[in-house]
Amino acid sequence: MKGIKNGVVFITGGENGLGAAISKKFAEEGAKVVIFGIDEINGNKVAEECSKLNEGAMFIKGNVTNNDDIKNAMNIIKDKYGKLDFAVNNAGVTGGLKPFGETANDHYDLIMNVNVKGVFLCMQNELQLMMENKFGKIVNVSSEAGTSAGFEGLSVYVGSKHAVNGLTKAAAIEYATKGININAVAPGTMSTPLVKAFPQEDQDKLAAIRPSNRLVNVDSVANTVVYLCSDYSMDMVGTIISVDGGNTIK
Repeated sequence: MKGIKNGVVFITGGENGLGAAISKKFAEEGAKVVIFGIDEINGNKVAEECSKLNEGAMFIKGNVTNNDDIKNAMNIIKDKYGKLDFAVNNAGVTGGLKPFGETANDHYDLIMNVNVKGVFLCMQNELQLMMENKFGKIVNVSSEAGTSAGFEGLSVYVGSKHAVNGLTKAAAIEYATKGININAVAPGTMSTPLVKAFPQEDQDKLAAIRPSNRLVNVDSVANTVVYLCSDYSMDMVGTIISVDGGNTIK
């Protein structure tokens, strides 16, 4: 895709599920892939797979809630590549189903720290490095839960993804004249290995809530992320793209 080849991309949570698909898609397009996450085994495995597609991929172990870890990753990227072109803030947690009235403080803290503070800290550090070249594309991974509230038992997760959308839009306006585009993608329930391990009956129920009557294809989301980092998205500022089989327009 135009504008991706030879670019340097930083992907949080890039070692599993959607993140792994995004990492490989960027490598296929010729980007230098930097995977950041806590799963060292899968991280190195995905980095190795990416390097077979395009040399230069690496895994950096770190937590998106730890600012020092993120700063360390930015320093490694600057030393190795001298720039950061693209960033995909994908790391996130759902935390499991909890009725609103029974949600414990630590459950709230976990979800908000990873899903909101993590995106906030990563964006701050990514923007600082991107501003050195006055160019960059940031894509935050939100969710269909960020544009709707109809997800029983996921109130804190819903709140966190609405916050991600808000951060995306506000930062996008601030950096729109500085050579940096910030947007988000909002996937529906995807056909990841985790979901595919569910009983078929549960998978069918998750598919049936969508006008498309199928789970969202992971590659469709990954391709959308790459598009948002390509030259074709230059005029997209603070856009939240839904890739959810039509669920949130019902």
